[in-house]
Amino acid sequence: TYWKASDGQKRIEQQKCRPQSVYSSPATDSNMIFKQDRRRRHLSWPHAAFDTTTTITISRVARIPDPIRIERFRRAPELGPSVLFFTGGTALRSLSRVIKLYTHNSVHLVTPFDSGGSSAKLRDAFNIPAVGDLRNRIVALADESVRGNPEIATLFAYRLPQNDGVDESDDDSSNNLRKELDDLVSGHHPLVSAVPVPLRDIVRTHLRLFRDAMPSDFD
Repeated sequence: TYWKASDGQKRIEQQKCRPQSVYSSPATDSNMIFKQDRRRRHLSWPHAAFDTTTTITISRVARIPDPIRIERFRRAPELGPSVLFFTGGTALRSLSRVIKLYTHNSVHLVTPFDSGGSSAKLRDAFNIPAVGDLRNRIVALADESVRGNPEIATLFAYRLPQNDGVDESDDDSSNNLRKELDDLVSGHHPLVSAVPVPLRDIVRTHLRLFRDAMPSDFD
């Protein structure tokens, strides 16, 4: 590399030297290299002499997904990554049941404005937001290793049958549905009896409150 000097455009050859710092600027390196020459020859350096760019490329091989990080999150999900989801009720049900094993720092924004199916009936009867999608996501994120939670999840996923495929009048169908609801409240239904105490009593209390608040013409 050659640098122009002010005395008659004389060229001075820059000798190779050991760099002082990898991240030092070209101007700093030049000042260190030619410190003595500048004193002796009174050299003045043009700005063009410092218009140099050093590019350093640092690369590494990464595996995606990283098995080491995945295992670390599986062992300590409370230290897992923060993830934000904007979804409906059933869109991420399967993913939620898996992702909870690797992080406890996920945030789920679920709309409470579902107006179809059973949610619409509940909204009209009780003047409440749609709770079906919220229930779906909470059940998917629940800790299945806790005693009673799997039975609670099975109960919460249950839907009352329309008519069991049997031709019957509307009155008979309504009576059968009411009888099944009474069995759920009393704890005689197999889905409720499978839930261990004290969770069973809590579930029965909420079902009883629902039955008492249910409008007389509720479908």
